[in-house]
Amino acid sequence: MKEIETKIIDINEKEVRDKLLKIGAKKAENLFYRRYVFSLTKIKEIDEFVRIRTDGKKTTITYKYRKGNGLRNTEEIETEAEDFRKSAKIFEKALKIKPIYQENKVEKWIYKNVEIDIIYGP
Repeated sequence: MKEIETKIIDINEKEVRDKLLKIGAKKAENLFYRRYVFSLTKIKEIDEFVRIRTDGKKTTITYKYRKGNGLRNTEEIETEAEDFRKSAKIFEKALKIKPIYQENKVEKWIYKNVEIDIIYGP
């Protein structure tokens, strides 16, 4: 699977949903994500962090390193974890960093072989 990620902000959600339905996209599911983010750098041009995220069914630990704004400027390594809170505690103790806690809702849509997410929150 190839992942290309981009953000489009300030959209009209109803209009986007209507267009997705019109082209034949199917709504797959609604998810509620909780995550802890451990920032690993203070340099403005470099975004490096560890994220622990769960949707209540699946928990993942992801390392991300973004240098610049281009689509090809992101390194990502991800694996599944068994326990959301314990995973966060391990990283908090090991890195000696307090994480940022975030929540958001996601509507997942499928069009052909493409997943389109409408995200509410950070």
